[in-house]
Amino acid sequence: MSTDLRDALADRLDRVTPPPGDLVAVVRDGRRIRNRRRAVAAGAVAAALVVGGLAVTQLVGPSDQRAGKGDVATDPVVGAADGLRAYADPGGDLRYGGLRVPTSQVPGFDTDAAATPEGIVYYDAGFPELFGLDGKIHSLVPGPVDGRADFHPTVKADSTSSRVAVAIERDGVPRIYVVDTEAVAVVDAINVVCDSCDVVIDAFDDGAVFFRDGNGTSVWDLDGNFGRPFAGPGTRIADVRNGVVLYDGDVPEPEPGVGQRDYTYVPGAIDSQLTHDGAHVLAWSSTLAPTGAGDPLRLSVTEEEGATNWTVDTDGSVLVASRAGSATKVSDCDPVTGACDEVEVLEVSGGDLGFLGNDM
Repeated sequence: MSTDLRDALADRLDRVTPPPGDLVAVVRDGRRIRNRRRAVAAGAVAAALVVGGLAVTQLVGPSDQRAGKGDVATDPVVGAADGLRAYADPGGDLRYGGLRVPTSQVPGFDTDAAATPEGIVYYDAGFPELFGLDGKIHSLVPGPVDGRADFHPTVKADSTSSRVAVAIERDGVPRIYVVDTEAVAVVDAINVVCDSCDVVIDAFDDGAVFFRDGNGTSVWDLDGNFGRPFAGPGTRIADVRNGVVLYDGDVPEPEPGVGQRDYTYVPGAIDSQLTHDGAHVLAWSSTLAPTGAGDPLRLSVTEEEGATNWTVDTDGSVLVASRAGSATKVSDCDPVTGACDEVEVLEVSGGDLGFLGNDM
């Protein structure tokens, strides 16, 4: 999308008077129900939270959807019933759900972006956007952003819902938004005020957003609408799924409080991932270690057969890239049995095939 088009759209939208604000209505029918799909009404709300020494201001406004800003995808015969299956040829196309777009259109498609059942969420000059299954670009948050080049807050998707956590910087203040990607609507948002405000979102599990700044890691629980310190600066959260926290460094010591959830803590390397049930750790190998007393999960496409890259897909299956002569084979593996089915064999230019949201 060109700068002129963005500026024209922004000017036009700035002249539109938003409707009067309503309180946010969010229906929660329970936890750990995978693939929840509900419309969320977002209105104007202002509140204040205090997380230890972390001051948090809650801000929710009308969603700026701007659907159809661009249409650069090709062959829009799409679907994500078997997972989004998003992967990229660094020198060619990014493929997801049956669509293809040039990788140059999705900056930071690896660690800064995330795959969702509705498409790819990524940052364009600091602005979070969705490359949807309709082949169009949808803006996810309202208003302007600072667009600082060295601000990399990442995107994290909640495997139990159609929500993602994203962050922007506006007037030097980081804001974290939770957005429903199915409705393309803001669910909730907070301002983060801290001593060192390079905010990074590390995980999003069942309505709880884990984010880090120079003071350590905090958790923002949307169900109870509260936040609290979760771990000090000596801890990095690699992933959280189904109440299992994968961490590196010091064991997290969350500040106690009303409504605090019970978590299981498992040490693991940064950039490793948990399966959606939290039962296994995916870490640069086709053998996934158990987080508890269970057995390892062994994928049928192994390193001996050329496996080089891995990721957990939106449906919980494991995607594997492996060498097939001069080409690369993509396989989709069952997260229970480890059996793998071939998805595609393709020639890759410009480096190894890349998966969304990690460096594996």
